[in-house]
Amino acid sequence: KNAGEIDLEQSHSLESYYSGTVNECLSSGECLLKSSLICPSQPLEEAFTRLTGVVKTVNSSNMDLQQLRRFCTYGYGSYHMSLAHFENGSADTICHHSRRKIDEVQFPEMNDRPLILLPAFGHHWPFGTGNWKTYSTGFLYNLSFCFWPATPHNVENATNISVWHEALSKPLYLESVMVSGGFFDNFWHAMLIYNSWCKYRMDPEIRFLVEPRSSAPSAHIFTWADALGISRERIIIHDRPVVARRVIGKPFQAVHIDWTCLHGVFDEKISKHSSSSPHALVYVRNHAGIDRDIPTTITNELAYMIRQHYPKMPVKLFTGSETFNETQHLFANAKIVIGPHGAGLANLVFCKIGTPVVEFITSSIFRPWQMFGGLTIDLPWWPVLLSSFDARAEILGAMEVIEAALNSSGFV
Repeated sequence: KNAGEIDLEQSHSLESYYSGTVNECLSSGECLLKSSLICPSQPLEEAFTRLTGVVKTVNSSNMDLQQLRRFCTYGYGSYHMSLAHFENGSADTICHHSRRKIDEVQFPEMNDRPLILLPAFGHHWPFGTGNWKTYSTGFLYNLSFCFWPATPHNVENATNISVWHEALSKPLYLESVMVSGGFFDNFWHAMLIYNSWCKYRMDPEIRFLVEPRSSAPSAHIFTWADALGISRERIIIHDRPVVARRVIGKPFQAVHIDWTCLHGVFDEKISKHSSSSPHALVYVRNHAGIDRDIPTTITNELAYMIRQHYPKMPVKLFTGSETFNETQHLFANAKIVIGPHGAGLANLVFCKIGTPVVEFITSSIFRPWQMFGGLTIDLPWWPVLLSSFDARAEILGAMEVIEAALNSSGFV
């Protein structure tokens, strides 16, 4: 057998348990009676942790204190703010990360009976409206059915086991699996999941479930898995039932971003990529219009101004079209990273500790997600609030913030 798979003798006994449980569910409909539950409450409560004493300073940049406080607390109260001090007319704000959060939950087999995992599509984003797409996993144990990490809105469709009749006859038996609790629908959301994979990359018994949105996962899943040393055989598309003795649940949490494991893994590689002539790195977004992107002409002007101010420091552009190794090299050698809010900033995991980041945001794109990730790996953050992403004077005027960020990092 391959690592992580259950041997043939065990498989026969599990097969009997699986078929008996599923048939009883199909015939009695009992599983559907508990379909609105989030499962299970006891392991969840035990997994809650409260982080205290984690203090990070966020630079005020061009925002007033009220704006900065709102920016840091955006995300449903994940950061509690307190005013720190005033120096030379500017104010810094300290973020106390103290909200309870779920790190991970382990569901071992109960009474020698494994869990049966079914894909259960639906919307379960509690704060949004419209088509925020994500997925839950249906946990079937005896005749109890519940969801991880949350209940889809369309429970009836998600729990209609009869629609899985054909797939139910072809389960996959595994020793240990990790359920990510989110879609790999874009690079940013994938980065929320890769760090949870990172922790278990050295355990060959663990397989990683990927939601079955398409016949094949996105290419970057394999690129990052390869970089983490996770073999492709350990990545399982969850398009059929999975019977597992041990399940690790990692919630999809946009406000609890953690890049520490990823940064630790790449730290040694980052040192190998070090260059004697660090550069300023400007992140370019040019595929979503002025609601999200800074026009190329303004980006080029800003790059020119940086070159004029710092003639000995090269300025390089990151467009997102680079290869994995090229991306790693660009961010590892960045003396400063500058750009608009966007998924490309997730590549900050390659930066050295202490690399300042100047992030452009607007009132409509007022999201501290990248900042939350950057603070976990000690990247000083300088958010710059713009009236719009095509506000040329404001963007070029951010040279003052860029200078302050470089000065604070010791750049001469």
